Amino acid sequence: ADGVDETFALVNRSGRAVDTEVVLRVAADLAPVETFRAGRPTTAAVAEPTADGVRWSGGDVTVTLAAPGAEPDAGGRLRWPV
Repeated sequence: ADGVDETFALVNRSGRAVDTEVVLRVAADLAPVETFRAGRPTTAAVAEPTADGVRWSGGDVTVTLAAPGAEPDAGGRLRWPV
């Protein structure tokens, strides 16, 4: 299957409970490989929140990021309460 999987581990070694939030900001430019290889500038595509992540679309390219348990927003931020 196409795609990339990333796993993050958050460890609390303080010995006590901590309530906080993890925020991950993500972006995609949807640039063709030729544009990237030539070093030409690109602009970020607009992130569209989905039920379980975010999606970027432009032309004939769509990129979907699945982030189970996250609260996505239109700015490409994913938030997890921990």
